[in-house]
Amino acid sequence: GESAVVVSWVSPRNKTAELAIEECEPSSSPGGAHMPLTGTLRHVRPDLDRYSHEPSDGLVPNASVVGMLYHSPLLLHASVNVTPFASYRYRIEQGDSTTEWRHFRAPPAAGAGRLRLAIVGDLGQTHHSRRTCEGLAGAHAANALDAGVLLGDLAYADGVPPRWDSFGRMFDEAGCADIPWLVLPGNHEIEPDALSGEPFLPYRKRWRTPQAMPEEVDANYSVNDWGTYNITGRYDFGGSFYGLRLGPVHFVVLNPYTDSARGSKQEAWLRQELARVDRRITPLLAVFTHAPWNHTSLTHQPHQETATESLLAMAGPLLAEAGADVVFSGHVHAYERRGGALGQAMQIVAGNGGNKEQLYNEWINGTSSAYRTGEYYGWGELDVYKDASTWLMRRNTDSAIIDSLTRSHPPAPTTRGPPALHGADELRQDGPGWGAYHGAVAVAVFSTSSLACMLVRRARKTRQPNLEAAALRGHPDLSPGVAEHVVGRAHPDDIDVQIVDRPSK
Repeated sequence: GESAVVVSWVSPRNKTAELAIEECEPSSSPGGAHMPLTGTLRHVRPDLDRYSHEPSDGLVPNASVVGMLYHSPLLLHASVNVTPFASYRYRIEQGDSTTEWRHFRAPPAAGAGRLRLAIVGDLGQTHHSRRTCEGLAGAHAANALDAGVLLGDLAYADGVPPRWDSFGRMFDEAGCADIPWLVLPGNHEIEPDALSGEPFLPYRKRWRTPQAMPEEVDANYSVNDWGTYNITGRYDFGGSFYGLRLGPVHFVVLNPYTDSARGSKQEAWLRQELARVDRRITPLLAVFTHAPWNHTSLTHQPHQETATESLLAMAGPLLAEAGADVVFSGHVHAYERRGGALGQAMQIVAGNGGNKEQLYNEWINGTSSAYRTGEYYGWGELDVYKDASTWLMRRNTDSAIIDSLTRSHPPAPTTRGPPALHGADELRQDGPGWGAYHGAVAVAVFSTSSLACMLVRRARKTRQPNLEAAALRGHPDLSPGVAEHVVGRAHPDDIDVQIVDRPSK
């Protein structure tokens, strides 16, 4: 959460233990000296959990242990309230036996001036995965990261339950466990259970996340088609979708592999979460979801996957209206950065963490991006200040930077409300599937992939027809007559997308 961390561990011998934790003097690096502060030692009893799991026949592709009944070790989760940006050390105590002290720094509070974030997608547990974790650990030791985000598809257990145990060992031994992590579910976490009928069972039991409400899970969840991820059933709240604020960033985490239709609980929650965005506190609105919405890989296009298409149809307009700045995703085993012009969300696909399915390096003919490659495994780093953000993508072989971008944030509004329209330039669309919705202003979006102009009207009592007309009339791709025609068709109660053919040249 925004003021607590959870320390999780497993006990193969099924013995309980306590967490000992105390605040330390600040250190310039995670590996530096950490002198404990007198009087801050606490002992925390963890929540205990375990599960039994039998992979479902026909529901887990490539499962090699269908019919095997797996019993997890004892899982322990200790939740601790922390002071933002304070340094801590902790260890596990079981009678006279203790582990070595470990250290972490609590993430900054909402509104703090800086946040350094690691972002990894589709990590898996290959030698490439380990190299990514080791590179991340080195980056963290050199210049402390405040937190990390795993963009789904964590262990690639795929119905082989013990692989969750081996993933945890690799993650710890390679140094990634020294960073506070946020996680979100991917398609490889679905793993329906033959015993309970529930999805995401190992993910839900082993990882703790912020949550808007306790999880709600259907016992009759099913994947009707693994090729398109046509799903029946729900996994709502809990670690499925959630939001939080750290430093200058407002996080919105979404899940395509649950109900995301209009009227769903995910939609209702998203509307509530976006209503609490305050750019004066968190100038960057960042979205995290497993499957990407705008990319040029031949694999995992949104229209090919029902779950992705459904979430995009629901969440895309809401996030665009809220002025989301960036959407991070994995799923595609490559790196790609698209968009990012003023008024548009930058799209970053970082599904190159190291998984067993190897890299994708085939792209749709005739498309382009700011940067794309399917040649390297690696991770990303996002460094956010109040007025600007810097994004880096590193390859894991030598930690070299293969792509970077620094982007200024728009000035924060003096009062809360929809962002203002700044002119026709920000109405450009970098690719199909994204529009710009700006509160009370009717915005024209010009698609580079089709000869059409879309007018998107958000019904509000307050209207600014002079701005919408100016944006249209000033656009070089529209003749004055067509611009006037589009503006004239706008109606204050019209919330549909209208298509007007672009004039031939």
